[in-house]
Amino acid sequence: MRHAAPGRESPEFDGERLTRFGSIIRSTSLDELPSLWNLARGDISLVGPRPLPVHYWDRFRGDEYERFGIRPGITGLAQVAGRNSIDWGDRLALDVEYVRTRTLIGDLRILLGTAPAVLRRAGIDHSHGVTMHVLPDDRPEPGQVGSSR
Repeated sequence: MRHAAPGRESPEFDGERLTRFGSIIRSTSLDELPSLWNLARGDISLVGPRPLPVHYWDRFRGDEYERFGIRPGITGLAQVAGRNSIDWGDRLALDVEYVRTRTLIGDLRILLGTAPAVLRRAGIDHSHGVTMHVLPDDRPEPGQVGSSR
């Protein structure tokens, strides 16, 4: 990736920063290979909610904090359900659903669903080449009018 222009450091501008080679690496999910090091160190697991930036902590609402009750993962329910193409409300609701209902069989299903999603290159971009929009800090509580779930 190229350095971001001042004021354009957020994920919405990733499309501007990606080189041609970077686009190939991102579209094939090869940019996830360094996560294997974190897996080997025990910092993350294969399946669980994807780790998010620490500065998002105060943007979570209600039950969404449950995602921190388990170790983050390389893949998860939200990745199988659409990766970056689903909005934040749905993505975080899927994380909570995973935390509440996780089983070994469920993890195996997620792992088996991850391979086709990666091979199809499905859900890599949210829209217009944007990897994922920034988690807004003015979202309603889950279940309130205007939330996505």
